[in-house]
Amino acid sequence: GNAAYADVMEQTLYNGVLSGVSLDGTKFFYENPLETTGKHHRTGWFVCACCPPNISRLLASLGRYVYAASDDGLWVNLYIGGHASVAIPKVGTVGIRQETDYPWSGDVKITIETAGEYTVNLRIPGWCTDATAAINGAAIHAAPGDCGYLHIHRTWNAGDVITLSLPMDVRMIEANPKVRHDVGRIALQRGPIVYCLESMDNAAPVYAIGLPVEEELTAKYDPNLLGGVVVLRGDGLTPDDAGWEGKLYKEAEHRCKSIRITAIPYYAWDNREPGSMIVWLRKTM
Repeated sequence: GNAAYADVMEQTLYNGVLSGVSLDGTKFFYENPLETTGKHHRTGWFVCACCPPNISRLLASLGRYVYAASDDGLWVNLYIGGHASVAIPKVGTVGIRQETDYPWSGDVKITIETAGEYTVNLRIPGWCTDATAAINGAAIHAAPGDCGYLHIHRTWNAGDVITLSLPMDVRMIEANPKVRHDVGRIALQRGPIVYCLESMDNAAPVYAIGLPVEEELTAKYDPNLLGGVVVLRGDGLTPDDAGWEGKLYKEAEHRCKSIRITAIPYYAWDNREPGSMIVWLRKTM
């Protein structure tokens, strides 16, 4: 009943778990680097596989993580389309159906299929600050409680519809300064999805690309890329290589050039031609 744990679960599923599997489901990472020069790739299923079966098992059991039950309430932990029947001890079995394009869209439609008096608890993700909700089209107060869930207690009718909107702004994330490798760097996140830069999408070496903290990135769904993903685009900065011919060092100067950048979901990297990749970008002013 504490959304902080479900937030970690969601971030892990969409980024740490999914990135470990190729899009065709046949290759696997044993580790998920956040930066690479292009020499790190997934490998095929081993004759004697120890770790890949854990991914298969987790994906097969995903339905067990979407919902939970307390004595008198239903808890919605993850926003994933589908139908479920959940046993609530003091209520009985409750049917629920979700329809959503999450994680590309934060719009969720939940249809209650079982009448009765009980509480439906909707997780408001930690990355969302201005959620809105309605029941049968009538707006309700959508501020979550201290535990990070929106509690809706009422006598439900079969067919009642909850609509939840979780705006997905592009966010720039920084790490605790004690994480020395990430000092002066930012990562991109939209909704639960963490993003990265791959060399085939960007005209400069990804390690040399910086991003101004005030830059506004645009998000657009591309159905033809990597099975259909939302990509982020904007303007970054990279050092101007003019005047470096034949030189290893020279007097420092503030000279950069603007470059158009494209970021893809981190989970989908290394599914095209080999190339460098980076998650933590230099923060520029």
